[in-house]
Amino acid sequence: DVFKSKALLVRSWFELWLRDESYFEFLSVQLESFEKFTRRNKSLTPTLKKAFLKFILLTKKIIYLNRNERAIKKIETEIMNEPELVLKKWLIEKVYDLK
Repeated sequence: DVFKSKALLVRSWFELWLRDESYFEFLSVQLESFEKFTRRNKSLTPTLKKAFLKFILLTKKIIYLNRNERAIKKIETEIMNEPELVLKKWLIEKVYDLK
């Protein structure tokens, strides 16, 4: 499935960014591209579209957040409280990696 492939690509760039912040622009561009693709796609159900867009939004928030304890806790709470979210477990793991 193309959405799983695109999400995997985002996660791969994210992992590279965690090791080396010079990958920020690559990750950022990939997130923007994935968001546009998701918004324009007519074959996704509204629920799945919302879940992918939430994943993209929260991933963006993680990469733009200042790595202070309060900001990390806020994004962690937001992820935990989001009922419709793809790759929720992975996002939580990445937030813990920032601590």
